[in-house]
Parts: sequence; C-alpha cells; structure tokens
Amino acid sequence: MKKEKKGEIRIIGGKWKGKKIYFNLNHDLRPTPDRAKETLFNWLGQDLSQMSCLDLFSGTGALGLEALSRGAKKVTFVEKNKDYLQKIKIVYLEMSEKEDCDFFCAECLEWVKKIVLKLNMI
Repeated sequence: MKKEKKGEIRIIGGKWKGKKIYFNLNHDLRPTPDRAKETLFNWLGQDLSQMSCLDLFSGTGALGLEALSRGAKKVTFVEKNKDYLQKIKIVYLEMSEKEDCDFFCAECLEWVKKIVLKLNMI
C-alpha cells in the first residue's frame, strides 16, 4: 500500500499571512503556486472588501482562502471531491469565526450553468 505524501500551501498575504495548510498530495490535486497567487492578487489590488469571489475547482481552497485573508466579503467554494471540500471547511472554520463562505460539492461546470450569483472575481 502506497503511503500518501503530505503537502502544504501557505497564505501569502492579508490577516492570515504565513498560515500553513497541510493536505495529502495525489495526482488530481495541484495547488496554485505562491508565485501565481502573488501575481493574481497584485493585479486585483489589496482591498477585496467589496468583492464576492468564486473558487471553482477549489482543491485545497488556496485561492478562496487567500481572498478571505485579504478581506473578501464572501467566497463560494465549488469542488466535486467531498473530502477536499470538507478539508477546506475545516481549515476555514479554524481560521475564521465569520460566516462569509458557501461550500458546494458539485461538478463545477454543471454547477455554473445552474447558479446565478453576483460575483466580482472568479
């Protein structure tokens, strides 16, 4: 039996900067690299307080958690793997007392066709 490799991501900005999130690595989970997150959030600016964000194909939740750390008003996580989504919920609840997230276990492309949300960032 193969032993699962452990991986980690870290929040690179905002109130949770430096927080590490641990997860099991496998072939279908590819966290967003720090450099890509840094570039994305440099483009968006540092004030996300009026933004509602959608993290499709959430995986580790790296992008949505980063947005929350930087003050996003709300984040919606959509992930088809229930174990990954549960891990994101646990991490989120450990870091925040607010209720500014929604979690959907669904096939992302099908979910998007059915849902109408007012979003600032996808």
